[in-house]
Amino acid sequence: MRDTLETVKREAKRANATGNACVQALMNIGLFYLLAESDIQAVKIDALTHPDEWKRKLSLRIILLTIYEWDMGKVVGRDLKDLLSRSSVPEDVQTELFESLRILKKSQSKAAKILHEPRNSIIAHRDSDALAQVKTIESLSAIDVFGAAEEFYASSGKFMHALTKVLLQAGSFQGLVSFIVHRK
Repeated sequence: MRDTLETVKREAKRANATGNACVQALMNIGLFYLLAESDIQAVKIDALTHPDEWKRKLSLRIILLTIYEWDMGKVVGRDLKDLLSRSSVPEDVQTELFESLRILKKSQSKAAKILHEPRNSIIAHRDSDALAQVKTIESLSAIDVFGAAEEFYASSGKFMHALTKVLLQAGSFQGLVSFIVHRK
């Protein structure tokens, strides 16, 4: 995972240096995804197996908050469709990406609804009633947190598959030339 993150980071920097807004946007989307995924991977094992219960619960809370706040919509931007068209990304590939983003957003929203109460009470805003916080922390279940995340992870796999296809096209010689020719 760390190697993938470093590769995408390096390529995102390179995309920023080239000035190709389409590849920049796609690399930013990929890096945004991988940052959150890396955070979850860093604490997932502790959330399930750490001998200290408090550390397990803290790891669960980090996962809970990461999933809750993981909003791809704020990263995608309104002009992505135009950027993809300017890079000659075929319509069917664009449709696959936008459909995967829609499914990802739907599953993230579903997970956010399930995780809303504990997120507000014990990790994001923190309930002013400390006993209520302790009760919520103690009752936090790995099964509930990972259950809420399960559909979200399934949809993120579809998203990564679609993003890879789009990147291959937008970053190809044809895609790069097309973007330059259609530069506004």
